[in-house]
Amino acid sequence: MTAGGRPTAPPAVTGAEYGVVGLPLRLKLRHHSVDTAELTEVFLRVRLADGATGWAETRGNGAYATHHTADSISAALAGLPQASDPAWADPAALATGLAAHCPPAAALLDIAWRDAAARSRGLPLWATLRAPDEPDERDGRSGPGTEAVRTEPAPASVPLTAPVGVAHPPLPTHAPIGFGTPEEAAALAVAAAEAGFGRVKIRVGGDQDRDRARVSAVRGAVDRVAGAGTVVLAVDANGGWDVDTARAATRWLADHGVAWLEQPTPPGDLAAMAAVRVASPVPVWADESVRDAASVHAVADAGAVDGVHLKLEKAGTVAALAAAVGAARSRGLAVGLGQMDCGRLGCATTAHLAAGLRIEVAELWGCAHLAHDVTDGLTLHRGAVRLPDGAGLGVRVGVDPAALTPVGHGPRPSSEPSGPSKDIFSMSTTSTTTSTTVSSGRTDTVDVTALLSAMVACDSTTPTGEEESTAALLADVLSGAGFAVETEQLAPGRVNLTARRRFGAGGPVVMLNSHLDVVPAGGGWTSPPFAPTLRDGKLYGRGTADAKGPLAAMACAAIEVARAADAGTGPVRGEIVFSAVSQEEGDSLGARHLVPLLAAEGRLPDAVIVGEPTGMRLLTAHKGSVRPVVEVVGRAAHAATPAQGVNAVTAAATVIALLERYADSLAAHGHPLLGAPTCTPVLIEGGEAPNAVPERCRITLDRRLLPGETQESVLAEVGAVLAEFNAGAADGGHGASASVVACAPSTGGPSETPDDHPFVALCRRALAAAGADDSLGGLTVNCDMTHFRAAGVPALVCGPGRLEVMHAVDEHIVVDELVDAVGLYRAVLTEAFGTADGTGAQTGEGPVWS
Repeated sequence: MTAGGRPTAPPAVTGAEYGVVGLPLRLKLRHHSVDTAELTEVFLRVRLADGATGWAETRGNGAYATHHTADSISAALAGLPQASDPAWADPAALATGLAAHCPPAAALLDIAWRDAAARSRGLPLWATLRAPDEPDERDGRSGPGTEAVRTEPAPASVPLTAPVGVAHPPLPTHAPIGFGTPEEAAALAVAAAEAGFGRVKIRVGGDQDRDRARVSAVRGAVDRVAGAGTVVLAVDANGGWDVDTARAATRWLADHGVAWLEQPTPPGDLAAMAAVRVASPVPVWADESVRDAASVHAVADAGAVDGVHLKLEKAGTVAALAAAVGAARSRGLAVGLGQMDCGRLGCATTAHLAAGLRIEVAELWGCAHLAHDVTDGLTLHRGAVRLPDGAGLGVRVGVDPAALTPVGHGPRPSSEPSGPSKDIFSMSTTSTTTSTTVSSGRTDTVDVTALLSAMVACDSTTPTGEEESTAALLADVLSGAGFAVETEQLAPGRVNLTARRRFGAGGPVVMLNSHLDVVPAGGGWTSPPFAPTLRDGKLYGRGTADAKGPLAAMACAAIEVARAADAGTGPVRGEIVFSAVSQEEGDSLGARHLVPLLAAEGRLPDAVIVGEPTGMRLLTAHKGSVRPVVEVVGRAAHAATPAQGVNAVTAAATVIALLERYADSLAAHGHPLLGAPTCTPVLIEGGEAPNAVPERCRITLDRRLLPGETQESVLAEVGAVLAEFNAGAADGGHGASASVVACAPSTGGPSETPDDHPFVALCRRALAAAGADDSLGGLTVNCDMTHFRAAGVPALVCGPGRLEVMHAVDEHIVVDELVDAVGLYRAVLTEAFGTADGTGAQTGEGPVWS
């Protein structure tokens, strides 16, 4: 493959085809975003002029990690130039361009081409990877197919030329243990230890007591089988904990000898992860927070991690992955390489990358639970993967070429489980389970029940789900009605969507706002929480009331107003801004980002309606929340000699008693719409071991604020209570001390819009004219209204659904109320903007309430 001692490029690409293959599982794959008996894999084949063929595979239903599906990956491949196009002269550049919008598709292209090029040269794929400053020691082989990516020299035992037949040493991997009971986890751990696995990785991030029991069960099981401390334990929380829960968990994880903790807190909050790391005796690694070199540097700059867990499917190309590895090593971080559950072709890819990039901690056996695979040639022995000794990836792929579609052409019908139909423009209300597949048709109105059903079917749970799918549904229907749609990614899986449509010159700017995310579903539902079910005139599913119901009704009202304008019967001036924001159920990530951005751009709206389930009653005030974390510090001692210590848990009981007295005093303060403020202990954690007098105990409070109260004033009040407690120690009493050491995340402070504000009067007028209740009320929980009021924007809360079903099992919304809400929102917009026939109050150039 050389000419005159100089390297030559591999033969030209002559063909590239893709297809979707379903691989059945022996055990269902279940976690927060997946419940499936089949892996939906996208395969790509690349053919070279010399007859060499390369293959690649990626997961289609791994939305939690890549936020792409088999359909979106197939669409990306269908959008590529055909293989005869000159662009295929540089497949690496083609892959790099594709990575910008679909990293899994880019990974397919890059690996399939590299596999073909390595087979053409007679080299194993791992041996074609080298560092930028590594001497060329491959008999002149360089150029495409020998990408400069290795950051360390190959071991002396394995020649750099690595001819076929020279085996790479086996690559250790670890056995994954998913969610389940402690007994199920222990059984899987025993099987792993008996099979020779030296590492076990346990999924955590749910209920801490259950997680602790599972980790304890696994530790006991592997120690009994393999000997104490022989098997390494790691845990992955997938961003499922808040800071306090994670910090508490690190203590008992350390007690169980856990080697590292992956992604303890949500991926978008690096400050939270840094707070965990500072207090953690266990090394903290990032997973969902890192995709490429830039994100690796970001977590390092934040002081958030000790290591990173990377995936090719997130990086997009081998070069981008290698850059991330290099960035991590340059920052002194440990490096792990992972993969999603996949077939042996995907496992072989990860194994070659681990070998070529010298990554010792790798997940390489995502095919463990397959009942059938279309690839063979990769084996596992005593917890380590043995690479095949053939060229390229070295495996054999049994996909029928006749079932594949050439790139640059639309895909054949997908084998991905299609689920129920998703026509959001027409829906039969006689079915039990509603439809959840989107149609591209357009009519004058959108069926709000079908739109809500499609939205509920997208798991946007905070912190474990993703919001992009829900946002994409809304973007589709709004753009079809002439709205200019912008989507901004704030963190992996977390987005803000803003859609605007102006009518004429001047007039008010009215924003309809609610949130994309939902709270965790939990158990005990009579129907699956993310399979929307219509029963007795009610639509059941997580988010139907809080707050995808209000969001769907707002979208449909905005579309109806726009269609009326197109027909000449709608508004003549004004602007609708539809806003769907991220993570309100967590720390209000979306609103905290959006409002300052609009203020900086000079584009704050003239008024906002925040959609929450109020039964379409107008709420002009809401409580806020502050969550002080009180730490009580005593003195440790052996539990057999308690008098030698100061028991922090006992002292905490005294603190709670003082706080209850303080809470009782709050009843004297009230608000006409909100009642009295409250202070409630909601979490308590103390002690380090069952035979030790606890030195520390933490109490998390939930303090609900009224308008006029601030976090600073509340912390001063709590501080005064703790000062009274501390004075007891100074007088020779209990000997402990207490202080506020942190505040747990909350949505924000309280807010209100005056009842006599002109925008409030406008909304009351519109509802009364429609025959609806126009009385005012208050919201005892907090919401994103606070962020708009802090910027001086008049706002109120109003939406379909009932407060009592928020966050509850079998959450639901009455369909008639949902449909009526569309008309009521439309009535408010009509009143604000006016219409060509003179309906509504808008007559001037600005808002009537200015």
